[in-house]
Amino acid sequence: PLLGESFDLIWAPTQAVLMGAMFDKQMPSAKWIGLAEELLPMTDILPSATLAWLRCNSSYLQDKVGTLKPNARISEVKEDKKK
Repeated sequence: PLLGESFDLIWAPTQAVLMGAMFDKQMPSAKWIGLAEELLPMTDILPSATLAWLRCNSSYLQDKVGTLKPNARISEVKEDKKK
């Protein structure tokens, strides 16, 4: 436990920089959330980068999944989009 928490002190700023590079335009607070998550003890179980990615891409995923019909073939979905 002590070794893992001390590694988090090194990893926290690195994760904040990486999350800032990935999500700063859509979600500027993501880097601070990731930094706090790594610095606070016993919070490593929270997947902050994954949650930020899902939040930034949820509308895209919803559009893609929402266009599929149950039991429809891909060719049928393409034909519906052409109409």
